[in-house]
Amino acid sequence: MPEGLGYCEDINECQTDGIYYCGRNTNCQNSIGSFSCVCKGGYHNFIANEGCSDRNECALDDPCNPGQAACLNWDGGFKCLCNEPRFRECSGGLSCCDVNECWEYHGLGIGDNPCSNPERPGCLNWLGGYTCEKPLVLYISGSPYPQYSEGDVFMWSDAYRTFKPVCDFSWSSNDVKVACRMLGFTHGNITRDSYFGRTGTDFIYSTFVCDSTEASLNDCPRDGEGQAVGIHTKCTSSTTAGVKCYNG
Repeated sequence: MPEGLGYCEDINECQTDGIYYCGRNTNCQNSIGSFSCVCKGGYHNFIANEGCSDRNECALDDPCNPGQAACLNWDGGFKCLCNEPRFRECSGGLSCCDVNECWEYHGLGIGDNPCSNPERPGCLNWLGGYTCEKPLVLYISGSPYPQYSEGDVFMWSDAYRTFKPVCDFSWSSNDVKVACRMLGFTHGNITRDSYFGRTGTDFIYSTFVCDSTEASLNDCPRDGEGQAVGIHTKCTSSTTAGVKCYNG
């Protein structure tokens, strides 16, 4: 107790012997009447008067997703060595992110489409790669992959390098016949009102006027993206056009 104060004053051990007790790779934390030693990030297994040792995250945590990267450990940290060109470093090297080839195709500029076949111009990115799809695909809510014969109708947008939903504002049986023909089917039943689940509202088209003989919906008069008349105001996330295609 300092003379004349009338009370006891805490001694900050972290400024005296505590720092030696804690040792390497630690933070000394003072408290009233005591102190503690906490390992710095990337270290563990505290030993008095010695400190903390490296924590091998690669062996203990496997932080780099298998198939995406190799894990390189070093004293106090690690880095994910990403499997290029499908993945790239992100989060300061602590993880790997998928490369969207539909926008960043290697050998082409940003925005160039790697799908050069006019019959399959639709670039569909997925984790670690991409596929080239027909200009029309079908989706069911909750599934990231196109469906075979049934689903809400999405069409490829060259301008935005993605598939966009079709609004059902004027969706007719003639339109359905053409859509199913694009997928290799001879017949189809119509669905409306986002029958297969709500979609986004970034529609590509809202109106088609097909006579059922066309080879593609793109051959039909239509309103929407790139057309003189844009998307109809009544198109919402619950007004996506759909089909149930079949042969017979």
